[in-house]
Amino acid sequence: MTPAQNSPICTVADLSELDRTAVHQADTCALAADQPQSLSVIGTPADARILDPMAELIVDDGDLVVHLTLGEKIWGFHGDIRVRLSSIVSVAPDPKPWLGLRGWRMAGVSVAGHAVLGTRRHGDGYDFCILHRDRPAVRVNMAPGRFSRLVICVPEGGDPEAEAARIAAAAGIAPSAPAS
Repeated sequence: MTPAQNSPICTVADLSELDRTAVHQADTCALAADQPQSLSVIGTPADARILDPMAELIVDDGDLVVHLTLGEKIWGFHGDIRVRLSSIVSVAPDPKPWLGLRGWRMAGVSVAGHAVLGTRRHGDGYDFCILHRDRPAVRVNMAPGRFSRLVICVPEGGDPEAEAARIAAAAGIAPSAPAS
Protein backbone atom coordinates (compact mmCIF):
# COMPACT_ATOMS: atom_id res chain seq x y z
CA MET A 1 0.00 0.00 0.00
CA THR A 2 1.14 3.48 -0.71
CA PRO A 3 0.96 6.27 1.88
CA ALA A 4 -1.82 7.90 -0.15
CA GLN A 5 -4.01 4.81 0.32
CA ASN A 6 -3.52 4.87 4.11
CA SER A 7 -4.36 8.55 4.56
CA PRO A 8 -7.85 9.35 5.79
CA ILE A 9 -10.30 10.97 3.43
CA CYS A 10 -11.14 13.57 6.07
CA THR A 11 -9.98 14.30 9.58
CA VAL A 12 -12.02 14.62 12.77
CA ALA A 13 -11.55 18.40 12.61
CA ASP A 14 -13.38 18.40 9.26
CA LEU A 15 -16.50 16.77 10.72
CA SER A 16 -19.43 18.72 12.08
CA GLU A 17 -20.96 17.77 15.46
CA LEU A 18 -23.77 15.89 13.66
CA ASP A 19 -21.24 13.91 11.63
CA ARG A 20 -19.25 13.04 14.78
CA THR A 21 -22.42 11.64 16.35
CA ALA A 22 -23.08 9.57 13.25
CA VAL A 23 -19.51 8.22 13.26
CA HIS A 24 -19.77 7.37 16.97
CA GLN A 25 -23.05 5.52 16.36
CA ALA A 26 -21.55 3.66 13.41
CA ASP A 27 -18.56 2.63 15.55
CA THR A 28 -20.90 1.47 18.34
CA CYS A 29 -22.94 -0.54 15.85
CA ALA A 30 -19.78 -2.04 14.39
CA LEU A 31 -18.62 -3.06 17.88
CA ALA A 32 -22.04 -4.56 18.64
CA ALA A 33 -21.97 -6.40 15.32
CA ASP A 34 -18.71 -8.06 16.38
CA GLN A 35 -20.52 -9.60 19.36
CA PRO A 36 -23.11 -12.11 18.09
CA GLN A 37 -26.36 -11.73 19.98
CA SER A 38 -29.13 -14.05 18.93
CA LEU A 39 -32.64 -13.33 20.12
CA SER A 40 -35.39 -15.82 20.70
CA VAL A 41 -38.94 -15.32 19.50
CA ILE A 42 -40.01 -13.55 22.69
CA GLY A 43 -37.22 -10.97 22.53
CA THR A 44 -34.98 -12.25 25.31
CA PRO A 45 -31.45 -13.40 24.63
CA ALA A 46 -31.36 -16.99 23.40
CA ASP A 47 -28.97 -17.93 26.23
CA ALA A 48 -31.57 -16.84 28.79
CA ARG A 49 -34.24 -18.88 26.96
CA ILE A 50 -32.06 -22.00 27.11
CA LEU A 51 -31.58 -21.54 30.85
CA ASP A 52 -35.21 -20.56 31.46
CA PRO A 53 -36.69 -23.97 32.27
CA MET A 54 -40.31 -23.55 31.33
CA ALA A 55 -42.23 -25.89 29.11
CA GLU A 56 -45.41 -24.56 27.53
CA LEU A 57 -48.74 -26.34 27.19
CA ILE A 58 -50.23 -25.31 23.85
CA VAL A 59 -53.61 -26.30 22.42
CA ASP A 60 -53.10 -26.67 18.67
CA ASP A 61 -56.19 -27.71 16.67
CA GLY A 62 -57.14 -31.10 18.13
CA ASP A 63 -53.85 -31.64 19.98
CA LEU A 64 -52.21 -30.69 23.25
CA VAL A 65 -48.56 -29.87 22.60
CA VAL A 66 -45.94 -29.83 25.34
CA HIS A 67 -43.40 -27.41 23.88
CA LEU A 68 -40.08 -27.90 25.67
CA THR A 69 -37.21 -25.45 25.89
CA LEU A 70 -33.88 -26.49 24.40
CA GLY A 71 -32.48 -27.26 27.86
CA GLU A 72 -35.48 -29.44 28.70
CA LYS A 73 -35.10 -31.31 25.41
CA ILE A 74 -31.43 -31.99 26.12
CA TRP A 75 -31.78 -32.95 29.80
CA GLY A 76 -35.08 -34.77 29.35
CA PHE A 77 -33.86 -36.77 26.32
CA HIS A 78 -37.10 -35.97 24.52
CA GLY A 79 -38.57 -33.59 21.98
CA ASP A 80 -41.90 -31.80 22.03
CA ILE A 81 -44.85 -34.06 22.88
CA ARG A 82 -48.14 -34.01 20.99
CA VAL A 83 -51.23 -35.84 22.25
CA ARG A 84 -54.79 -35.83 20.91
CA LEU A 85 -57.24 -33.85 23.04
CA SER A 86 -59.69 -36.74 22.68
CA SER A 87 -57.26 -39.03 24.56
CA ILE A 88 -57.25 -36.80 27.66
CA VAL A 89 -59.22 -38.41 30.51
CA SER A 90 -58.71 -35.78 33.23
CA VAL A 91 -56.83 -32.54 33.88
CA ALA A 92 -56.09 -31.20 37.35
CA PRO A 93 -53.91 -28.53 38.91
CA ASP A 94 -51.23 -30.05 41.11
CA PRO A 95 -49.90 -27.64 43.77
CA LYS A 96 -47.37 -30.21 45.07
CA PRO A 97 -46.43 -32.37 42.08
CA TRP A 98 -43.44 -33.97 43.83
CA LEU A 99 -45.82 -35.95 46.04
CA GLY A 100 -47.53 -37.54 43.05
CA LEU A 101 -44.47 -38.78 41.15
CA ARG A 102 -44.77 -42.42 40.16
CA GLY A 103 -42.08 -44.98 39.36
CA TRP A 104 -38.43 -44.39 38.62
CA ARG A 105 -36.50 -42.35 36.07
CA MET A 106 -35.98 -44.03 32.72
CA ALA A 107 -34.63 -41.27 30.46
CA GLY A 108 -33.79 -37.80 31.64
CA VAL A 109 -32.65 -36.17 34.84
CA SER A 110 -34.02 -36.52 38.35
CA VAL A 111 -32.53 -34.57 41.24
CA ALA A 112 -34.82 -34.83 44.26
CA GLY A 113 -36.27 -31.48 45.24
CA HIS A 114 -34.67 -29.62 42.31
CA ALA A 115 -35.73 -30.99 38.94
CA VAL A 116 -37.33 -33.93 37.19
CA LEU A 117 -37.05 -33.81 33.41
CA GLY A 118 -38.04 -36.77 31.29
CA THR A 119 -39.72 -40.15 31.32
CA ARG A 120 -40.61 -42.15 34.42
CA ARG A 121 -41.63 -45.81 34.35
CA HIS A 122 -44.11 -47.39 36.74
CA GLY A 123 -46.41 -50.40 36.92
CA ASP A 124 -49.11 -48.85 34.72
CA GLY A 125 -46.82 -47.50 31.99
CA TYR A 126 -44.87 -44.29 31.53
CA ASP A 127 -45.26 -40.70 32.73
CA PHE A 128 -43.56 -37.65 31.26
CA CYS A 129 -42.61 -35.04 33.86
CA ILE A 130 -41.13 -31.56 33.76
CA LEU A 131 -40.83 -30.34 37.35
CA HIS A 132 -38.73 -27.48 38.69
CA ARG A 133 -38.18 -26.78 42.38
CA ASP A 134 -41.40 -26.05 44.25
CA ARG A 135 -43.45 -24.75 41.33
CA PRO A 136 -47.03 -26.02 40.92
CA ALA A 137 -47.91 -28.12 37.89
CA VAL A 138 -50.74 -29.34 35.70
CA ARG A 139 -51.41 -33.09 35.74
CA VAL A 140 -52.91 -34.53 32.54
CA ASN A 141 -54.11 -38.16 32.71
CA MET A 142 -54.59 -39.85 29.35
CA ALA A 143 -56.07 -42.98 27.85
CA PRO A 144 -53.57 -45.79 27.27
CA GLY A 145 -50.87 -44.77 24.84
CA ARG A 146 -47.20 -43.80 24.90
CA PHE A 147 -47.68 -41.91 28.20
CA SER A 148 -50.37 -42.40 30.80
CA ARG A 149 -49.72 -39.05 32.47
CA LEU A 150 -48.07 -35.69 31.82
CA VAL A 151 -46.99 -33.58 34.80
CA ILE A 152 -45.79 -30.18 33.60
CA CYS A 153 -44.81 -27.18 35.77
CA VAL A 154 -46.40 -23.81 35.15
CA PRO A 155 -44.16 -20.74 34.76
CA GLU A 156 -43.29 -18.55 37.73
CA GLY A 157 -46.42 -16.66 38.71
CA GLY A 158 -48.56 -18.89 36.48
CA ASP A 159 -51.97 -20.18 37.56
CA PRO A 160 -52.23 -23.99 37.44
CA GLU A 161 -56.03 -23.84 37.95
CA ALA A 162 -56.45 -21.59 34.91
CA GLU A 163 -54.14 -23.78 32.80
CA ALA A 164 -56.03 -26.93 33.81
CA ALA A 165 -59.38 -25.26 33.05
CA ARG A 166 -58.14 -24.09 29.63
CA ILE A 167 -56.92 -27.57 28.66
CA ALA A 168 -60.05 -29.26 30.03
CA ALA A 169 -62.28 -26.88 28.06
CA ALA A 170 -60.33 -27.59 24.87
CA ALA A 171 -60.66 -31.35 25.52
CA GLY A 172 -64.37 -31.00 26.26
CA ILE A 173 -64.15 -32.32 29.84
CA ALA A 174 -64.59 -30.76 33.26
CA PRO A 175 -61.40 -29.93 35.17
CA SER A 176 -60.74 -32.21 38.14
CA ALA A 177 -60.12 -31.11 41.70
CA PRO A 178 -56.52 -30.33 42.65
CA ALA A 179 -54.41 -33.49 42.58
CA SER A 180 -52.40 -33.17 45.82
